[in-house]
Amino acid sequence: MFIDELTRIQETEAKADQMVRDARSGSKRTLEEARTQAQKILTDAEGRAKEIYDGFISEGEKISAKEYDEFMKKTQADSDAMIAKAAAKKQQAVDLIAERIVNTSVNR
Repeated sequence: MFIDELTRIQETEAKADQMVRDARSGSKRTLEEARTQAQKILTDAEGRAKEIYDGFISEGEKISAKEYDEFMKKTQADSDAMIAKAAAKKQQAVDLIAERIVNTSVNR
């Protein structure tokens, strides 16, 4: 009877030890799976962040190019207007300069 009780106690202790080993093994496995899953989530998030970043950069470049083109068109139009205005006054300026030269030469 005592030996039977002792045997059951030993068997119970062995089962408890095995349960502890199984629990440790299971927790290590679960922890590793969690780490793997966390790494996958991180990698996916980095990929999505890069896609979003690239999208913002692309959109910014499009807006910048459009604004640059609009600015250049306006600058060209302003430049053309100044050239036209200057051309209209060119003959007037030539006549004024010639008159001053003539007047300066005559008055000497």
